[in-house]
Amino acid sequence: MDSLKDSVSQALKERFTSPLWGYIILSWLGFNWQNFAWLFMSKQDVEKRIELITSQNWFYSHYLLLPIFVGGVLAALSPYFKALLSIVHKKAEQQLTNVERDRSLNSLQIEIDIIEKTAERNFTSRKAEAKEQKRLIEIEEEQKQLPLKTEFLLKEHANLSKKNKIHQ
Repeated sequence: MDSLKDSVSQALKERFTSPLWGYIILSWLGFNWQNFAWLFMSKQDVEKRIELITSQNWFYSHYLLLPIFVGGVLAALSPYFKALLSIVHKKAEQQLTNVERDRSLNSLQIEIDIIEKTAERNFTSRKAEAKEQKRLIEIEEEQKQLPLKTEFLLKEHANLSKKNKIHQ
């Protein structure tokens, strides 16, 4: 008896927790929201409200059968909607990945440009320092040569003075 009760309970639970019933109930609520508003919010008698709702043209087809049909169609199409959403989600993730990659590449390119400009500036600075260093070495060499040149010039002066005295 317990197993029969459990199997019936399980069968009912599976039936009412299936997506089909959820779609049918949501569809039914969507089609009948105005009728619920009239039923619960109108200030008329309950009997008058029920009569207004049930006396609508096409009541059974529009408010009972059509919601069941629409709910069934939605339940049948829901796996396709999920697949479509999955595809759209993957494309969006791919675009997000591409945007992040492009940002990273742009950031790296900016860093590379900064490093290149810094290296260029450093090279120019070192080149100027090397020219200055070369100039200083040339000046030092000239300073070292000055005593020798002075001595040479003094000797030449003395020779020229002697030659000048001889010719006079």
